[in-house]
Amino acid sequence: MVADSQSSYWTKTTDPFISTGSEGIPQRMDVIVVGGGLTGISAAYHLSRAGRQVMVLEAFDVGSGASGRNGGQALNGWPLDMRQIRERYGNDTAQVLWRFSEEALSRFVQIASDEEIVCDLQQVGHLDAAWTESDVLRLQEEQRVLAALGKQTEWWSKGEIWDRVGTSLYLGGIYDNACYQVNPLKFVQGLAKAAERQGAKIFCFAPVMAIDREPTGYRVRGQKFVSHAKEVILATNGYVPSFAHWVRSQLWSVASQVVVTDPQKGLLPEMMPTVSDSSQEYHYFRLVEHGRLLFGGRPPILPKIARMFPQMAQVPRAFEWEGRVAISWDGLPHFGRTPGGYWFAAGYTGHGVVLSTALGQLIAEAIAGKPVETSLTNVLGSTITRRPFSRRWRAR
Repeated sequence: MVADSQSSYWTKTTDPFISTGSEGIPQRMDVIVVGGGLTGISAAYHLSRAGRQVMVLEAFDVGSGASGRNGGQALNGWPLDMRQIRERYGNDTAQVLWRFSEEALSRFVQIASDEEIVCDLQQVGHLDAAWTESDVLRLQEEQRVLAALGKQTEWWSKGEIWDRVGTSLYLGGIYDNACYQVNPLKFVQGLAKAAERQGAKIFCFAPVMAIDREPTGYRVRGQKFVSHAKEVILATNGYVPSFAHWVRSQLWSVASQVVVTDPQKGLLPEMMPTVSDSSQEYHYFRLVEHGRLLFGGRPPILPKIARMFPQMAQVPRAFEWEGRVAISWDGLPHFGRTPGGYWFAAGYTGHGVVLSTALGQLIAEAIAGKPVETSLTNVLGSTITRRPFSRRWRAR
């Protein structure tokens, strides 16, 4: 069977998004959101609930970027280990960031429930796996830091990982039962429908060419439209438009590839947590329906599957796709105002399903007048401190 490389597995298993709006793009709104991924749709949803007139302008379709094309792992925590966060910012800030991530995951699940979003959300837990002996030591220290923050996890030995995941390459790892897997495209499209029910207007295939400051706010220009708003949010992450020079300078956009195999029977455990590891290629994988293996990371993927799961080497791949992931210079996502005055959020560094939804809400609340906790603005505020990239994201 030849893999479908033109669209993702999620696209093939999700109905197309059809906006309920039929009128033309309005000339004036309270808030204009540029980008129809999780950050932008979440911001629109929460602003609409707060009574603001909101419009989303998306260059392609809702969830067409990483928001609807990722591995579907809904996790707590951050791209950096909490050990690194505590060393860099101190224990008090680490406590704030950990609490924020746990609340973000809880809100993610609650939104899916409240809005009756059918997105294959399932609590399967997550394994952060050790590739080398040094990774074992690092993760054991990470587990101690998590315990100090009040988070209890399990340590899985190499044998337990073989029994529960089906690979012998990992030496151990931290298992967190609180994490989920999700169909990310179904979630972002479901959230978009919920935003529309609250009054948000969503326009697809409406690329923005410029955001200009004006005395009463901003002018947003496209090829066939001009609209004005008091506030604008740029929510494009790995697909920052060319006019947003400052945001582009804060990020590094890298390729990530995902493969989904044909259904298999008896080659892997019937139930598996979502998994990611600390290898240089940053593997992440999980099961989807009918026992298909979804495996992602830096391309090419097929040799990695054969190495990780020799028993799966002859199972044909059914889907294969690539996309861009936005990596921040300091390994954490950021939000705030650009030098041009409009809002942005970006740099999820491969950990964006839950955090992008949360930062969209955070910006919405800031626009609505709710103060943002100082520790969050100090760490995740606009300017990104340039630090060496994690080895897992360095270009080859």
